[in-house]
Amino acid sequence: MTSPHPIITFFRGGRDYRGRTLTQILSWTDEELEVHHDYVQTVFPLPERSGITFSAPIIDREVFETFRNDEQLRAELKRAWIRIMGFYGFKLQEDNGKHLKVTISPLFPKNSQNWLCRFDHNHLRITRVIRCLRVLGLEEEASVFHAAIKHVSEGIVGATTIAFWDRAMFSTLNNAPEEKRPGPEKGLRFLVEWEKRNNTSGLRERERQGI
Repeated sequence: MTSPHPIITFFRGGRDYRGRTLTQILSWTDEELEVHHDYVQTVFPLPERSGITFSAPIIDREVFETFRNDEQLRAELKRAWIRIMGFYGFKLQEDNGKHLKVTISPLFPKNSQNWLCRFDHNHLRITRVIRCLRVLGLEEEASVFHAAIKHVSEGIVGATTIAFWDRAMFSTLNNAPEEKRPGPEKGLRFLVEWEKRNNTSGLRERERQGI
């Protein structure tokens, strides 16, 4: 019998390659989340290989389909997202569990010092978080996070970084934010197939333009 993918195992209570559980990582202080760099690739995995941590697991067809069909896995990812938002100085408000809104938390003046500047390594993390949420089925969470981050970043964060955040949010899933020549056949086959089945390209463009 084939063992579950390491990402699935981790989000079901297993440990990462350094022996840490998701709950342990999410219990870290903001200072620990800032100085440690090897957890982000597992807590917010991507379909693309990390250029920093080559051994980090990546999203494949199994992970993609399992998350989109398992509410508990998505709930664990949402728990991670809520914690990382707190790290950046935001908090989540839910309207009876139906509508999501991200607002500034009392810690924003302090915590935003880690990233609210022209360039910072956290900008790459934010791109990763947005794309991870979308790929693994938390589209609304990605959308409200992207909107909140952009709202406070205009005129401060560099235009190139904001463009990456926009591509992470609005590109079709088969096109990674760093793809210089996006197209319907670019990227991983399972994401190309999903986009074809769901025909989301027109919707993404309308959302990007605010229509």
